[in-house]
Amino acid sequence: MEQFPFAHTLEITYRLKEGVLQVETAIHNLAAEPMPVAIGFHSFYRVNDARRPVEDPPGGPPTNWSSPRK
Repeated sequence: MEQFPFAHTLEITYRLKEGVLQVETAIHNLAAEPMPVAIGFHSFYRVNDARRPVEDPPGGPPTNWSSPRK
């Protein structure tokens, strides 16, 4: 892969048990030199019949994610 030219393996395991989704990720560097890596999950599951686990902050969720709310 030209954008990421490092020898590596990536394993992603998904488990669903009793209504809970668990995602486990393992990255193995296959080279001798250090490999820069950052993992980001950008998933969205639309669920209309579930309660939110946390409440929005006072004033509602921020609308501009690029700068802190004042």
